[in-house]
Amino acid sequence: MDPVIRRQFARAVEDLRSGTCTWRIWFVLGLAEVRQRYRRSRLGPFWVTVAVGLQALVMGYLLSYLFQVDVNRHLPFICVSLVTWTFIVSAVNEGANSFIVMYNLILQVKRPLWTYVMLTLWRNAIVYAHTIIVFFAVAIVFGIRPSATYLVLPVVLGILLLNMGWIALAAGLVSTRYRDVPLLISSLFNVLVWLTPVFYQIDMLGARTRFLIELNPLTPLLELARAPYLNIFPSASTWLSCLGISVFGWLFAFGLFVRARARIPYWL
Repeated sequence: MDPVIRRQFARAVEDLRSGTCTWRIWFVLGLAEVRQRYRRSRLGPFWVTVAVGLQALVMGYLLSYLFQVDVNRHLPFICVSLVTWTFIVSAVNEGANSFIVMYNLILQVKRPLWTYVMLTLWRNAIVYAHTIIVFFAVAIVFGIRPSATYLVLPVVLGILLLNMGWIALAAGLVSTRYRDVPLLISSLFNVLVWLTPVFYQIDMLGARTRFLIELNPLTPLLELARAPYLNIFPSASTWLSCLGISVFGWLFAFGLFVRARARIPYWL
């Protein structure tokens, strides 16, 4: 291996390691940013919970009527899907801007770049944690009780965060170089929401349409993250798809990080 590439590789590995280990920085900053965002608000971050709850309620009843499915089955599905989808969209959109919005700190303080991606993931994880209350409220109303599937939730959410990590990192690197990318990503999600089974269940689709939807890499990630809440064990194919996406995604993102890491301050 070329000595320059070896040096870049070692520095990228150290950046990821130290950025993860110095968790107090992104932990405290994440809490402070959430507090600051909802400063002087009575409900604070629970405004997001209320907004998602109202959207889930309206979409659940409307789509149950349009698709002619049992609302008792479809409304909880919509709730957990919408909460998870909101987390995915926010994590990627904010991840695309993770270096751009922190340019002052990056240029003035020597700190691992991965810290700012971890900050983005942690901040959105906080929002996810109090937004998932919407699902539990609906689950109580419709008689959905926790089962053994909840035991796999830590693993499932860990895999989801792992995938959001490489997507946010790659998006942040590319967006720092090309400032149109965050707008492109935001617009792309407006289309992807209909190409991902957020508002409909995949078994409602015909074979050809289902095949196209399953080509979307966000489909198995969404399915894996919501299945345990609905007392369903994710299928083996879903586990394998998500793990495969994690491996190849991180290989891609890390390769990009090795090449672009030293250039971030200049692009800012």
